[in-house]
Order: sequence, then C-alpha cells, then structure tokens
Amino acid sequence: MLDRLVIATRESPLALWQARFIKEALEARHPGLVVSLLGMRTAGDRWLSTPLSEVG
Repeated sequence: MLDRLVIATRESPLALWQARFIKEALEARHPGLVVSLLGMRTAGDRWLSTPLSEVG
C-alpha cells in the first residue's frame, strides 16, 4: 500500500484550504499515510496585472 502522497496545489487561499481538507481526510481514513502539499504557481498567478483572457 502507498505510504506517502504529494498533493500539488495552487497557493491561493481557497486551493490551499481545499488541499488541506483532503489531506486531513486521507490521513484520518488511512492511518500511516503521510500526505504533503506542494504549492505551485500558474502563469495566471504570476501575471496579475494582465487579464487572464489576454495571457492565453
């Protein structure tokens, strides 16, 4: 059985909350499973001054 899992997530407050929620649920349901979060930034996160429709 899998003993480690990495969840990649955007670093926005909502995405982090959702990832933490799933992390806690998985760890509660599967004792011994270690879940870690990997924060990521998208192009849309980096170019906040440009509308997403123009980024492409």
